[in-house]
Amino acid sequence: MAKTPKGSGDPKRPDKPHDALFRQMMSHPDAVAGELRAVLPEEVAAQIDWTWMQPQSCSFVSAELRARFSDVLFATRWAGRDALVYVLLEHQRRSDPLMAFRMLAYVVRIWERHLETNPDEKRLPAVIPVVVHAGTDGKPWSHSVEVADLIDVEPAMAAALSGVLPRMGFLLDDLATVDAAALLARRPARVRVVLMLLKSAPGNQHLERDLSALIADLITLTSAEVDRVLEYILVVSDTVVGDLLPVIDQLGPEIKEAFVTTADRLRVEGRVEGRVQGLAEGRTAGRAEMLIELLSQRFGPVPTAVADAIRAQSSVRLQEMGRRVLTAASLDEVIAE
Repeated sequence: MAKTPKGSGDPKRPDKPHDALFRQMMSHPDAVAGELRAVLPEEVAAQIDWTWMQPQSCSFVSAELRARFSDVLFATRWAGRDALVYVLLEHQRRSDPLMAFRMLAYVVRIWERHLETNPDEKRLPAVIPVVVHAGTDGKPWSHSVEVADLIDVEPAMAAALSGVLPRMGFLLDDLATVDAAALLARRPARVRVVLMLLKSAPGNQHLERDLSALIADLITLTSAEVDRVLEYILVVSDTVVGDLLPVIDQLGPEIKEAFVTTADRLRVEGRVEGRVQGLAEGRTAGRAEMLIELLSQRFGPVPTAVADAIRAQSSVRLQEMGRRVLTAASLDEVIAE
């Protein structure tokens, strides 16, 4: 069976790392606000109520496209009126020539949803469509951002029908055209992290260089966000894990432990290549021997069969048993399932 390339977006795979990272990080109002401030015209940004950004628990991307597109929707206030902000991440290899049409379809679905929940409304809220392009080929966006440019008519006919043909466009944040220094100037920290990783992590053999600039930001993330970042790094990059360790060491013992645990879990699930296997197995073996030593100090010599069983455990299971060592009254309590 042919091997599925990392980041290929096979919809049958349970893991969709780009989607998972984007939705985890961009579900925060401050993150979406930071993205909008970077792409909106100043006169529009000045009219948005940044203190009122409400995430909407919905997605307009179909399940079969979720491997290549991710989206978030926020309700806000714009110049005293209701407005909706729709941010779509496009992470396929090349820019999509029909993206303007896709965005029009998503905007219509958003309006339909709004009318379903507000059946007496006679007007539609403004929808601000934004596309974050993180193409895996590293090339800039190369297609139109307006629906009008997709309609196959003669220029003269298009001019004559200018009031009839749809002209909706979208705001484009093309990461291929934004250098690292500009991304590192974005606010807040989680926006810098997610955009830098989307831009630089896939297929990167020396990701440690880019991560070094994000150390202060990574420390500020929640544990759930850190776990998602670590998983994304391990799944999509081609950096040897040993090269990442000097950076991970600077993030503190808890994040380092999470990194090793995540590597071990992904290896067991078969979602990462052999570049992490030696590290994960080595760290797991070290934990097993340390646990056996602690058990022998507390409860006396550990039977050979028990020691062998401990060595066969996963890193996560060893952590669970390690937490029981100081409070357990017997060896059986430590190793109990």
